[in-house]
Amino acid sequence: MKKKPSVVEQREISTRHALSLIAHRVEIAFGLDVHTSITAPWEIQREARNTAAFIGRRLTGASYEKLGVFFGFGMHPSALRVCREVDRRYRTDAQFRRLVDELEKSLPTVAKEGPNA
Repeated sequence: MKKKPSVVEQREISTRHALSLIAHRVEIAFGLDVHTSITAPWEIQREARNTAAFIGRRLTGASYEKLGVFFGFGMHPSALRVCREVDRRYRTDAQFRRLVDELEKSLPTVAKEGPNA
């Protein structure tokens, strides 16, 4: 008989699923898809990934370590730096803020992880 996942394992699966959904929606918003994401300019790919990490942090409360692993930043200080950079842009660029707000509204509500996530 298959063992039922623990609460922690269920939350981990839920967080990965939410981050995957966020990444997909952001890719679409940035004009990236399976066929164009490889050939799109590197700057657009990076901007989409960084924006997805920022939204993922805001909506899921995922730790910087989890964001780093999921989005390929490596160590969590890189994820922290990226989220701070995107947050600065979010606070100063009205057009970008509208884009992020629209993306967040289009995503289902995701329960945030605990403070030690």
